[in-house]
Amino acid sequence: MFLLKKYLVNLQSTSHFITHSSQLMMFMKMLDYVKLILEKVSFESSLFEKELKKSLKLLSFREIRELKKWCYEKFGSIYRGILNKTFRRTQVSV
Repeated sequence: MFLLKKYLVNLQSTSHFITHSSQLMMFMKMLDYVKLILEKVSFESSLFEKELKKSLKLLSFREIRELKKWCYEKFGSIYRGILNKTFRRTQVSV
């Protein structure tokens, strides 16, 4: 998060500061954006599942494989069932 703030400060100083979050997404890799969203909604299982399903529509096959690995490392202990169900549908192997 520190690097993102530093990046935004640099953008502001060059008069290219972006205030709207959807515009900020253009400067982030889609996978990084998806990870950020999943971390923010991880407090609620239904939101987490909804955002995870949406993310699979936005990412390439390679990014989905990376996301799957990251999700199991980060959320496997609390959302293993959701992860199994969601990633089983996409037939992605790590």
